[in-house]
Formats: sequence, structure tokens, C-alpha cells
Amino acid sequence: MCYLFISSYFEGHDKGTPTSPMALLVLTVIVDTIFALDMITKRIYSGYDHDSGADTDTSADEILPDQHNPNVRKARNRWWNIPMVLLLLALSCETIIKFWVNQLHPNDGGFELCIWSGIFKPIVFFYVSSKAQDAISALSQVTSIVSRVIFIELFIILSFAAVACHLYSSFSAFADLPHSFRSLFELSTTAVTPSLWIPVYNEQRSAVLFFVPFIIICVFYMHSLVLSVVFQTYIQAMSTIRDRASADRDEALKLAFLALQPVNQSEGLSEMVNVVQVAHIRSVLRKIRPHYSSTKIDALIQIVDSSSVGTLDFSTFRSHVPKALRTSLRSNRQGMQDSLMLKSLATFVAIINLCYVLILSSALQSIWWEIVVLPAGTIIVSLCVFEVTLRLCLCYCSCMPTTIMHRFLDVLAALAGLISIYGLFHYPIDHHRGLEYLLLGRAIDLIRMMRLSELFCAILSRTGQVLPALVGPLALVFSSLHIFTYIGMLLWGGAITVGKQAEFITPLYDLNNFNDYLSGLLTMFNIFVVNDWNAIANVYLHADRCSSPYIVYFFFISANLVGVSIMMNVLTAFFVGAFVTQVESKRDGETSDGTPKIRVRMTNENTTLSTRDTPRIERVNSYGGTRSEFRVYQRQGYDDVIQAVTGDNDAISVAKKAHDILEIFERLSPAIDQQVAYLICRQQSQDYFGNKNFLSISKIYIIDIEIHGVIAEMLSELIESPSAGPADKNRSSCCLQRVFLPLVKCSDERQLVISASLINQNPHVGLFVARIM
Repeated sequence: MCYLFISSYFEGHDKGTPTSPMALLVLTVIVDTIFALDMITKRIYSGYDHDSGADTDTSADEILPDQHNPNVRKARNRWWNIPMVLLLLALSCETIIKFWVNQLHPNDGGFELCIWSGIFKPIVFFYVSSKAQDAISALSQVTSIVSRVIFIELFIILSFAAVACHLYSSFSAFADLPHSFRSLFELSTTAVTPSLWIPVYNEQRSAVLFFVPFIIICVFYMHSLVLSVVFQTYIQAMSTIRDRASADRDEALKLAFLALQPVNQSEGLSEMVNVVQVAHIRSVLRKIRPHYSSTKIDALIQIVDSSSVGTLDFSTFRSHVPKALRTSLRSNRQGMQDSLMLKSLATFVAIINLCYVLILSSALQSIWWEIVVLPAGTIIVSLCVFEVTLRLCLCYCSCMPTTIMHRFLDVLAALAGLISIYGLFHYPIDHHRGLEYLLLGRAIDLIRMMRLSELFCAILSRTGQVLPALVGPLALVFSSLHIFTYIGMLLWGGAITVGKQAEFITPLYDLNNFNDYLSGLLTMFNIFVVNDWNAIANVYLHADRCSSPYIVYFFFISANLVGVSIMMNVLTAFFVGAFVTQVESKRDGETSDGTPKIRVRMTNENTTLSTRDTPRIERVNSYGGTRSEFRVYQRQGYDDVIQAVTGDNDAISVAKKAHDILEIFERLSPAIDQQVAYLICRQQSQDYFGNKNFLSISKIYIIDIEIHGVIAEMLSELIESPSAGPADKNRSSCCLQRVFLPLVKCSDERQLVISASLINQNPHVGLFVARIM
């Protein structure tokens, strides 16, 4: 994929551009070969899966009802095969033709080599990345709604422009309707505020009654409205994608469950006897975690099979195996006193480094400072390098908590140390250059002050989790940049000569041109960040071709609307959802580093760990009788980030709404002697909503610590009812009942009856009703 876009570097119209038909041809051949092999491989494995599916028992079709469903991931990936094939064919044919023409006429087209079919190169993002596919799916929903809001905004600007061209026609900016619309659109982007309307205000003070309301309506209201619409629509679209990803995950779990079954079992998931051996799961875990010791594998097995039964049905398999796969086990490290000492040393080094940089970079220097600058710098560099080395050594020696490490900050500290050391060695040769390198390294090392801020470390940690999921939105932004760059090269490639129109444009702004691919990307980047886009557009009013204001401003206004109003707002929506939701979740008791922790003791005795924030492990077995303690971290994957972006509020809102309706029904119902209690449970997070009667009547019949297990067991059985076929599993009318006798024998022989049913399928929400009969 990189080769595909690197080839664009050799395209351009400028004589200074390193155009190379041979390089283009070689890179195109490499790209075609790689993607052709990839498609052939996918085709082979797809045919293998299809053939394998044909040989399985007919019950497998019931197990995999979505095998040919176009909504599953494997089918959606095939949608991009045809566009990808067409792209490769177009690139190959055009490159070969251009190469052949260049060989016949080397002096004519040597510096105007452009492969125009390259405008469709972003198709490769959506062929390769499922995250990019999700992003463009969400964008299609965003665009359909946001385009109408943008049309309203443009019509409002047009209305104000019609008024302005009559009120202020004596000014060139409002001489007619096109000039007035262009000027007010520039004003709405704050690119010419207040330089555009201050001359009008200077002559007519009443102009403030026109321009201030316009700025308030367009800048504050309409732009905020566009942002809110993009945010809400994008979140809703990503919620749909999240549910679709959940279906993909369930499909993969079904396939994994089938693969782990013995060959002689063919009854399908609809039979009670269909289970997998934990020993098979242990073998798989050893293959995918070859760096884990047998003790850590045992700890993972305890997550998979906490009751030590030795077999798993599909309901337990689908709930426990993903949890084990997301788990990262780390040895529990003590060294608290050493950690505090290291933190004190880091604080001291950061403070003296800050003082050194501030004094050396300011006007506070004096003659005596020039004498001590080198010795002081040597001492500070030595302390900084010592602190980083000590931290890394202690952490890798497994005697310090890994939380004191941060790869990004440690890499910057090591880089700063190397630059400063180079400056110290270079100082005897060249005092000025050596001092510059010394100060440069110390300036880079100022970032170590941020290590003292827990908020900054939390932001960095969350950024590391969010960045992989950001591939999709970034692919959309880059695709927009790429497409507009090729359109600009088609319109104005070679039409801007640097320095030719210097007296008519802002100095050096003619460097924002489309003479080659990299210059075009830089130009479009400046447009997307609204960096004097009107001054950049003015450059093309003096181009050698296509200099009509209608062409120029249509291009740049379209780029502004697409890049700023849609793409940048999509990025904003993604970041707000990813970061703000994470902050809110921390208020609910999440750990400081964003990963839940539990401790597993591998001993030959039974242990029970039960806290408010940690899962309970009933029994742990070990083969050597040794005790090992681990911290268990749940990795934040793409699905977790998407759930954070969307807020994951669908199930909660369903549960709360059902609870509110039942509460209203309870208040409106006449009082009766028989107590009826209800409880609404969300399967994924185990959130409960109910009335006070549920616990009060249940504890007479069920031990308090077992109520949670009963609810979880009934909900799991509802989700994957072994006796229900594929059609029955989606029926919310399907319910379960459990009957419990009193814990203490008494004359009252009434029983507790708990009934349960699903009120929402994806995500799963169950309703439980308890009655004493």
C-alpha cells in the first residue's frame, strides 16, 4: 500500500519534480503483483471454506445462519474486490501507455507525467482495512444529513449576500452578488475577520447591525449546528457498526467452537452434549501465547474454566474465551519504596533541567553563567541519563512496577540524552554548535516534567489505545486530501510559476501549488486547517489557465466544506467520544491506567477473590504447589474504543426506559397483597435496574452472594437457549422460570418463582420478575 502512494511522488508538472517513468512502472508492477497474490490467496481460502462447509452436517447451517449473510465481515470485504481490480487494471494500463509514450518522445512528456487514474488510489484503504470500511459506512450516513445542513448554511449566506450587495455596493467586496457571496463566505470561515467589514464600519457605523448578527448566526450558530449534527449522526452510525462488529465476533466464536470440537461430534450447537475440551483450548492458548509460562497459561485457563469442569458449552465458551484472549498477565511487582525513590529522583532531575533551559534560553545570562554552563550541563545530562537508565534496568529486572515506565516519554528522554551527549563531545571542536546541541537535547527533555502529571500520562495512555481505531477516520481525511490534490493537479498542474506573480499575491504563497503531488498535499492541508485559504485561492486567480473566479472559488469552497465542515468534524466527534467517555467512566471507579485489574494466586488450595471491581475466581489449581500472583489487564481493542466513542449507551437506555415504564406501571397499579419484584439486567456490563422488592424477597430463598450468579446464569441461558432453534432464539416471548424453596423450613410452604425474558437482543437486556407463590 505504501508503494502505491510513493509512486505519486514521481508524478508532477514542475521541471524540478523528480519524474521517473521507470520508477512509476516498477512501483506499479510491484503493487499489482502484491495485490494480485493477495486476491488469489483470499480466493483460494474462500473456496476452501466453502468446500469445507459443503461437507459438514446440515446442522452446521443452523449453527452458522449468517454464513452467506452480506452483513457479516467476510461478505462485506468482498464488496471492494471489484473496485480494487478495476483500479489496478487502470493504473497498469495508463502507466504502461505513459511509459511507452515517454520512450518514444522523451523530450515532450518528461516533466508532465501524471497517472490520472491515481485519483482512485484511496480504494486500497477500504480494500485492506476493515476500520476504513466502517468509517466510510458511517460517513455515508453523516454526509446525507450534513449536506442538507450545509445547504441551509449556504442559503443563509446567499440571503445575506443579496442584502449586502444592495446596502454596500460602493465597496468592491460587495459590488455584485457573486462578490458579495464570496466575501461573506470568507467572513463565515473567520479568514477575513474583521479586515473585510471594518472599512464598511468606518464609513457606516450602522454596518455593525448587519455584520455582527451575520457572524453570530454563521460562525457561532451554524458551525456549531453542523458540528452537533456530524457528532450525533456519526455516533449513531458507529453504534450500528458496533452492533455489526458484535455479530462478526459471534460468528467467529461459532466457527472457533466448531473447530475445537472432536471430529466424531456432529450434533451442532443445538444439542446439550456439544461441548469442547478445555485441554484443546489450552493447546490453542500455548500456540498464540508462546511467551507465556505454564503458570500463566493455567491462570488463563482459570478465566476460561473457573469451575474446573474440563468442558465448556457454547454459552460459557462465548463469554469466557474472549475475556481470556483480551487478558494480559503481568507478574505482580512490589518495590514500592524503590518506586518512590525513583519518582523523587525523576522530580528533582526534571526541575533542575527546567531551570537550566529557562536560564540558558533567556536574557538572564551573565558572564559568570558562561563559565558554569558546560559543567552544569554535564551534571544535568548525567543525572537525566542515569535516571532513565535506572528506570529501564529496574523495570526489566522485574523488581519495579511496570507503571513507572512509559515508552513514549522514555524514548524522548533517551533521544534527548543522546543529542546532549553529542553536544558535549562536539563542544571542544565548535563551542557554538556544541552548545546548540546541548540546549536542544535539554529542551526536548523538558517533556519529562509531564511525567509528574497523572492527567498527562492518562491522556498518553488513552491516545495509545485510540490511535489504532483512528485508522478509519484518518483514511477518510487522507482520501479527501488525495482526491482534491489530483483535481488540483488536473486544473493547475504547471500553471503556477513560483515568483512570477509576486506583486499580486501574498509573499511566498505561490509555493501552495499543484505542480507536483507533495506540493498539492501541502496546499490541501493548509486549506483543511483554514489557514488563509482565501489568500491561497487568490494565487490561482493569476494562474496560467483555469483562473476564472467561478472555477477557483468553486474548488476552494468545496474543499473547505468537505474538509472542514465534514472531515474535521468527524475527527472531532471521534476524539470527543473516545476521550470524554473515558473520563466519565473513570468517575465510576475505573482504575487510573484505564485497565481493570484482578489478582490470581496460583496455589494448590482453593481461593476466592471477590471485590466490587474485580471478577470472582472460585478455585485455582496449580501443579507445583507454588504461589504466583499476577495482575490481569484487559486489553483495549478496536471494539472497546468504538464502544467508548459511541458511549455504549444503547443497552443502558433500553434498560432505563424499561425500568421507568415499569415504575410508572407500579405506581398506577392498585395495591395487592402479593409482592411482585422486577429487575432489568444488561448482559455485557452487568448493570442492574429494579425496584427494592427484588432483593428483599429473594434473600429469603437465595443466599445473597448467589443472586448474581442466578441472574447471570438465566440470562446466559436466554441468550443461547440449547433447545431453541435459530428462529426461536430471536423471540423475546421466550422465557425461563426458576423455582426456589425457603432457606429455612417454616410453616409457610410458598415458593419463589423467578421468570426471565429478553427485552432487547443486541445488546442483550433481560427482564426478571420475582413472585412468591
